[in-house]
Amino acid sequence: MRRIALSLSLVLLLLLAACGGDEEVAIEDLDDDVDATEQDELDDLDLPDEEEEAADEEAEDDPPADEGDAEGQHEEEASEDDAAEPDPGPQPDPAEVADPCATRDEQAMEPFIDIASPVDGQRVLDSVELVGCAAVNEGTVRYRVVAEDGTELADDFTTAECGGPCVGEYSTVIDLAGAGADHDTVTLEVFWDSPAGEGSEEDLTEVELHLE
Repeated sequence: MRRIALSLSLVLLLLLAACGGDEEVAIEDLDDDVDATEQDELDDLDLPDEEEEAADEEAEDDPPADEGDAEGQHEEEASEDDAAEPDPGPQPDPAEVADPCATRDEQAMEPFIDIASPVDGQRVLDSVELVGCAAVNEGTVRYRVVAEDGTELADDFTTAECGGPCVGEYSTVIDLAGAGADHDTVTLEVFWDSPAGEGSEEDLTEVELHLE
């Protein structure tokens, strides 16, 4: 188009020169015609203005509405799951609970009591399972549950499968129903009574429990 416009302008210039017209006016008119032609060509291209370009850039930066809603829904569901599942705290090793005497010999040179369950800091509800391995006099494993204010909530015993020096497993369930209403933390004491003297508690082990 530009070449055609220039060709027409040159023809017009020659005609004006032949007729004795003003060359300067003809040249100025020629320049105006060329500028007008170029502007028309630019207008025909329908280039986007600055506002449209800015709007397009914002549209590219913003995620689709459906995608944003989906991400928000997933975050909300994750928060609900976290609220519904409080931290259970420390838990016993299932392998040790299943076989608490796995690392012990059948015969023990010295008396001992191992506790596989519960573990220190464990959260419990209405009861707790006491599981372990022992080699004690007559296989008698004593236990007490004491609240933080000194209140005694349980005092009993269980018997291992074999009495010392033989090594045997022991297990029992300690009832703590209702204790959580008045106490937040209790201490489980596990020991055995020495035959040498009444009231002598040997190998005393303490486990702190949190009531819910």
